[in-house]
Amino acid sequence: MFKNIAKILSSHIIVKGLGLANVAIILTILSVKEFGEYSYLLLLLHLIAVIIDPFLSSYLVDFKSFNYKKYNFGIIIVSVILSPFAYAFFKQLNVELTVQLFFLFSATYIISAGLKSFLNVKERYLEYGLVDVIRQTSIFLSTLFFFYIYEQKEYIQLLELNYLISFISMSLLAVLFIKAADVYFDYSFVALKKLIVRSKYLILYIALVPFIAFIDSYFVERYLTEQDLGLYSFSLKIYNISLMLVVPIFTVLNIKQIEIAQKKEYSRFLQLFLCCQ
Repeated sequence: MFKNIAKILSSHIIVKGLGLANVAIILTILSVKEFGEYSYLLLLLHLIAVIIDPFLSSYLVDFKSFNYKKYNFGIIIVSVILSPFAYAFFKQLNVELTVQLFFLFSATYIISAGLKSFLNVKERYLEYGLVDVIRQTSIFLSTLFFFYIYEQKEYIQLLELNYLISFISMSLLAVLFIKAADVYFDYSFVALKKLIVRSKYLILYIALVPFIAFIDSYFVERYLTEQDLGLYSFSLKIYNISLMLVVPIFTVLNIKQIEIAQKKEYSRFLQLFLCCQ
């Protein structure tokens, strides 16, 4: 277990380092006001997690609880169906959001989240960490290209390039990491309904988390000055970096928790959890 945590932690450190370097470059080019707008739009885009993460998380529980042998990527169809409604909602909040940016970001998120979920249940944590590293590297290199070779400064175009390159990278990784023998695609209404009904409270709980983060930033964006918004956004990114140890621990413990709960060994799980604190 500790080896798995170390694998994810090492990749997480690289990702956070690249993310911080990416922010540093953007801050040298964009004004504080533009950086605030860039950060707010990026936060808005990450709200797409509401229609993706809850269903993948509930399927992860099902996969381990019922000892499935193959991963059903058909669950992703729910996110695809909800995407147009998400775009309509986002447009009400930010008129600068383009269709192509929404598509590229959503496609990148769906592929990377689905791929990480698959690798998580298979406990292939080295590849799991590589997904985040490759995605963040794609964003970092495309930012360098955009500012210093293409010599543009418009942050909407920057985000479009970032997620075009990361979309291509995630698609290639999916082809590389996923074997046909390990997956299948069941889009049937009965299968999806069974998953959603059985895990409705878990889905609701996981969907609330990004909404709470968004509501906080929505009011911040409304009441802070443009310069204060930029400074607040930068501080929030630094704070997120400080939490880098939490994600690897809970990624691995989440799988162990399901396995132990199956055997009703709750005391053993508690010991494992306290041991990592």
